Amino acid sequence: MGYIKRNCNNCDKEYQADTRNTKRGWGLCCSKSCAAKLREKSKPTYDKETVERNNRIRAGKMTSKDFLSLPSHRQSYLLEVKGISISKETFKNLSQSEQIKYNYNKWGVDAPNIVNGSGYISCITSEGYRVMDGVAYDEWDDAVYNTDRIDLSAHPHDLDY
Repeated sequence: MGYIKRNCNNCDKEYQADTRNTKRGWGLCCSKSCAAKLREKSKPTYDKETVERNNRIRAGKMTSKDFLSLPSHRQSYLLEVKGISISKETFKNLSQSEQIKYNYNKWGVDAPNIVNGSGYISCITSEGYRVMDGVAYDEWDDAVYNTDRIDLSAHPHDLDY
């Protein structure tokens, strides 16, 4: 049993490969993870941008461009099942029915029925008012007060700005 110095076929890192394995056509990579990456890259459907996008989504660093590049069924899954937060910019690019679904899934209520509003609920105040575009609205869609600060006492973990 002997070892030879070899460069990994995936990352080009130098490592010691077992000569018995190299004779069999094995041992082409420095580790199992590099071998898996090399197999993935060799698939005919491999797309580097898709892999990078999916890795950002898994890491919780999804951009609005990533979200909008997904097929609609996957967008719905992320919104409804995973309950993700999206930015105001991404929200604007959703259809009206998707915007309504998002607000219901996130906050349990619909946005105030205001003609020129964004439809994006940024938070719920401690009084239960929906905040949209810096204005707190009650359950009858009446503007109660303007707010320049965000009251997150109802949902302190949610901040999409």
